[in-house]
Amino acid sequence: MIPIGILTHNRPVYLDVTLRSLSATDLPPDAAVIIYDDGSEDAVAQRHLQSSDTFVVPHQWPRTQRWHDAGLDILQDDPLVHGIANVLEVARIGDSPSGVVLASCFAISDLFCRFEQAGAVILLQDDIVLKEDWYQRLIGQLGRSVCSGSPQGLVAGMHLDARLLRRIKRTTVGVPVCTAQCYLITRALFDASREWFDRTDLGRVAFDGLLCRHARRLGFEVRLVFPYICQHIGVVSAVRPEWEFHTSNRGLGRLARGAVPPYALDRMVHSFHPMVRRA
Repeated sequence: MIPIGILTHNRPVYLDVTLRSLSATDLPPDAAVIIYDDGSEDAVAQRHLQSSDTFVVPHQWPRTQRWHDAGLDILQDDPLVHGIANVLEVARIGDSPSGVVLASCFAISDLFCRFEQAGAVILLQDDIVLKEDWYQRLIGQLGRSVCSGSPQGLVAGMHLDARLLRRIKRTTVGVPVCTAQCYLITRALFDASREWFDRTDLGRVAFDGLLCRHARRLGFEVRLVFPYICQHIGVVSAVRPEWEFHTSNRGLGRLARGAVPPYALDRMVHSFHPMVRRA
């Protein structure tokens, strides 16, 4: 069993979609899922994470042709959101946001610490919808090294940059950077990088680029599953709010062009309980 961590910060509508999508996918009965809250201070986000309330959140999804073609009309405006306090474990990283890099490193380290026998962990961001078979396809890459002499380090489930589509025909290696919406990180990479994950300097930015380049410098494979196993729904970027919603071959797109609908989406969030907890 490969544990799953989901990183979130002030995004109750996105997180609700991600969790409802996760709930509709093929997961093993003992799947462990932990929400890592990076210091959410928004009142609606805190209500979602800390209560069992059911409430409407005003929110409008795009209604463009690109959104329709991506199969994302399944998402409803002004959704009814269900609090997850009694459904999932929420691990609060700190009282204030630490940023994507430090929060991601914390979540990965914590998962490996909790699940000492796991050969890998999965880190998801809170703004995706998943294919029904995403978990099997992702963990199915374990033990399938492509490059002789290069240990497995990182397997990504999607990438936002349409430029990669022209040279990817199958699950592959050799991609320089994959965006961080869906990562499988092997214990071999983590064990070789403890100091890198433990660094707390606040100037670190662009987690996906940092991690992918770090893995490649150490001689680890960086792989990308194709066709992609999830689609990005983060219309507004918290990191780059100036980016408008569009697709592009210049690295600024908000959709994963290698993802193919339909996506799994349940009405409610299922209950997931970690099998192993910190003593």
